[in-house]
Amino acid sequence: MLPRREALTRAIALAGLAGLVPACAAPGAETPASPAGPDQEPESLDWRLVRLGDEPVATGPGQREASLHLDARTGRASGSGGCNRFTGAFRRQGGRLTLGPLAATRMACLDPAAGRTETRFLAALEATAAYRIAGRRLTLLDAAGAPLAVLEEATKR
Repeated sequence: MLPRREALTRAIALAGLAGLVPACAAPGAETPASPAGPDQEPESLDWRLVRLGDEPVATGPGQREASLHLDARTGRASGSGGCNRFTGAFRRQGGRLTLGPLAATRMACLDPAAGRTETRFLAALEATAAYRIAGRRLTLLDAAGAPLAVLEEATKR
């Protein structure tokens, strides 16, 4: 009998060969919302926010990028909302991912747009129920599988 993880990995591979799971998509194309496979792990990488909901996120001059780091060793999430730093717990099991509760510093955002982005980003993190990784992009999904935020790998390999 195969260990559970190996059996699941084989089942996913066979489904892909049978055409049940799309192998790839055109650059920039959205794939159906499905959780990440067991071999796609977002931990130990630094991610920077590039989309929030349907809107691209731009960082202005002198602004800090909104970012996320998941530390598998400690089970802690940390990063920046653009103005303030945050930290909290996370839990990942297969393609399921939950973050929070999150605690953030309370420094004022001098740019009101950056403050709104930060508020929405922190809310998206706490609403995350699953994730998908495609290439160097991490998509955080809500419980219904709708994208909340897209982050791009910032870690240099």
